Amino acid sequence: MFEDLILMRFSGFEIEMFLYLYPVSKKKFAEIDELLKYSILDDSRIKELKSAKILYEKINRLVEYWFNFLSESELQLIKYRYFNKFSYDHIANLLCYQNHSSIIKHNRKIIKKIERGTYDRHN
Repeated sequence: MFEDLILMRFSGFEIEMFLYLYPVSKKKFAEIDELLKYSILDDSRIKELKSAKILYEKINRLVEYWFNFLSESELQLIKYRYFNKFSYDHIANLLCYQNHSSIIKHNRKIIKKIERGTYDRHN
């Protein structure tokens, strides 16, 4: 189920979209899990929720798989930028960088690192 997703190639843009989606996906997965446990639902609604749960689980596992290839500082930048939606200026201040351009460059390197990982599995 999950393996088919990690075998796919993703562009930098697609990776960023998954990273932005990850916090929402985590929340939705938990909400659906609760609904399925404690709600009385008709069969069609249960089927719909289970399909959505599978989608969110795949997104979560993919992004968490990418985390394995990142350092703590890289993960911190990812969390600030994509999960907290902090501006580059704000991140630069938090991480004691002189300006936001250094953060932008570092972020691009991280996305490229993930992107190369998705392409390396195909070579």
